[in-house]
Amino acid sequence: MKKIFLSLPYSHEDPLVIEYRYLVSLQVSAKLLLEGHIVFSPVSVGHPLTKLDSMVGSDWTFWKNYCESLIDISDEVYVIQIDGVDSSIGVGGEILYAATKGIKVTKYYI
Repeated sequence: MKKIFLSLPYSHEDPLVIEYRYLVSLQVSAKLLLEGHIVFSPVSVGHPLTKLDSMVGSDWTFWKNYCESLIDISDEVYVIQIDGVDSSIGVGGEILYAATKGIKVTKYYI
């Protein structure tokens, strides 16, 4: 059993892309949970919160401390390889933070 932090891009100008990314986070979270892992998925948590309260931000600036706190207690960061992953500020920040903490970063293909 590993404690896994899921990293994937979220923000986008098209709400359908955001919804797709949210569904991917749920799909991968469910798969990993069924394999017996502990999963930290900020997109799975954050997406409903941004819809519930307009004060909850959807960008890296808002979620940075939250994500870094979860990375701190993770064994590994899985970076889900979907469109936008290479240009995402949040994903880049999570990868960099994990590297500074010596936490393994793995590309995860769906």
